[in-house]
Amino acid sequence: MFTEQFGSPSSTATVEAAAVVKEVAPPVEAPPYVYRPPFTGLVQAAAHEGDFLVPLGLEERRYAFEPMDFALFFKEKMKAERMADALAQALIAFPLCAGRFVLQELETTQARTPLTIQASDPKPSVCILCNNAGAGWSFLDYTESMPPWMGPLSNNFIDFVSDDGLEPPADGRPGGPIFKARLSSFIDGQILGVSFAQGLADCKSIGLFLRTWSYMYRGEDPGPPALFDRLELDDLFRRIEPGRVKLDFALLNKSRTPMPRLAPEKSVVAFSWSAKEIQSMIKEIQDERKSRHISLDRAGKNLEALDIACAAVLHGFETTVPVHMWLDYRSEFVNALGGFLFGNARGQIAFDTPPAYEDAAEMMRRRVFAAHSQDFWGWQLMQGTKPDPTGVTIFPLLDDLALEDICFHPGDVPRIGLPLCLWEEQMKSPGYIAVLPEPSGGCHVEALVPRKVALQVSKKIGCEIFPIR
Repeated sequence: MFTEQFGSPSSTATVEAAAVVKEVAPPVEAPPYVYRPPFTGLVQAAAHEGDFLVPLGLEERRYAFEPMDFALFFKEKMKAERMADALAQALIAFPLCAGRFVLQELETTQARTPLTIQASDPKPSVCILCNNAGAGWSFLDYTESMPPWMGPLSNNFIDFVSDDGLEPPADGRPGGPIFKARLSSFIDGQILGVSFAQGLADCKSIGLFLRTWSYMYRGEDPGPPALFDRLELDDLFRRIEPGRVKLDFALLNKSRTPMPRLAPEKSVVAFSWSAKEIQSMIKEIQDERKSRHISLDRAGKNLEALDIACAAVLHGFETTVPVHMWLDYRSEFVNALGGFLFGNARGQIAFDTPPAYEDAAEMMRRRVFAAHSQDFWGWQLMQGTKPDPTGVTIFPLLDDLALEDICFHPGDVPRIGLPLCLWEEQMKSPGYIAVLPEPSGGCHVEALVPRKVALQVSKKIGCEIFPIR
């Protein structure tokens, strides 16, 4: 079912350009974007068998109402009505995306007790009520060229879930939509803005939903459905045995170096490297090690784009930098779960990165390898402690979003961009590095760092700089 609302046909509006300028060139005033009134509404699943509840896991409740937003840039245009019809079909396989958050009294097991102890949790649980209330959908038509994908993107191209209130009110009514999509059409392409609650899913799960949506648009079979039972993952965490806890788990849970003191003014540095360029940089690091007769360990032999990209930014600090990084631990439990879990399966690790570029890249890979362990994530959850987020945040979407699977037209692999509001919200943080996928298999990096660091990074790799005010 698709419901829609129309504004006045004679109304026009001007979209504010993102408040960003490049330091390397004089500021250029963007032309106004004139568009017809928005075509907005809710898309419901084409079929709904009945309402049901999906309780969130213990960790998911901590950040259930936090939003996540990004945009996909396409060269070929999709038809808005056909997109809405395909979305209605995709919602059949993903009913949670058309649901709402509610607070419900449920008999759930406390996650931090051993599996043999059945201790109940009397607190109200955050749940997703799969009632087919609908996912947000809107379409805008512009008469201008598509804005650049590099650098902060205007907030106008995303319909934010946070605008309607994700958290359910005190009177027991459900909250607002937990997934929204906005299609903006230009004369030379389209932008699909996506906004969703982190209690609904992480980027890897939303990537699977977008894949299903694109397959429905092309009239193809998206494959087997995902799993939705979040509490089953909590039970797997509780199976950890004390004898399997290792002392080096603590090395992944705390950074010991204080953040260097720098001015609060920040800029976003942005650059994109192809897969071929990444492989060339990895070879340079390995050749440098061999030239000094340093043997390569497992990390040095298996460097990836994430390690190279983060090291290039962190090298601009020219000192040891504490970081905390989000990682997806779903792959560690996929065999036990028996399929792909649609939800938020991310955890944090914290560690220090050395000042040298080559050392920082190897340290990144070394810590990622160490975190690929069921025992570590189970230990972290049972401890009830989280890494102290005092350093630079690393948010890797490189392996979470498979852009080649999100093609509404065959071969039209999108690029990804981030909205200006993300960087404005992170201005009080020490720094934020987003490592995004790139169509050729390389990486696209956007990082909010102090302006002195931004200049150092620009000197070393020639990136673009966008001051944030």
